Amino acid sequence: MPTYTFADSAGEQYDIFLHMREAPPFGKWVDIAGKKLKRLVEMPQKPIVQSIRFKAYSQVPWAEGAEAYDSEGTPCFSSKKAVQKYLDTQNSKVEKTGINDQGVETIGYGGKDAL
Repeated sequence: MPTYTFADSAGEQYDIFLHMREAPPFGKWVDIAGKKLKRLVEMPQKPIVQSIRFKAYSQVPWAEGAEAYDSEGTPCFSSKKAVQKYLDTQNSKVEKTGINDQGVETIGYGGKDAL
C-alpha cells in the first residue's frame, strides 16, 4: 500500500498507508482515526508554459499586427486559430483596399477595382 501525506488544521503532517482506491483527492478533508485531515500534494507540478509558436510563413517579415516575431521577423502566434484569424484579416484588408501590406496594388485579386 502506498503512503499518502495528510495535515491537520494546525499544520502537523502525517504519513498514512492507504489502498489506492481509498485515497481521497488532493486538498480534500477526511476523517481518519478520529482526526480531521487534509490530503497534501506530495510532489507539486511545475506550471505549464506554452513554448510552441505557430508561424505565418506566407507573410512578409515584420508584417504588422502579429502577436510576436521570431529572429527573422516571421509573424508568430500562440495557436493555429490565431494564425488563421490574422491571415483572414490581412486578406480582407487586401480585398477592401486592393493594396497589400507592402503598398503594392493587387489588380485582379479581389481589389476594389477588380473585374
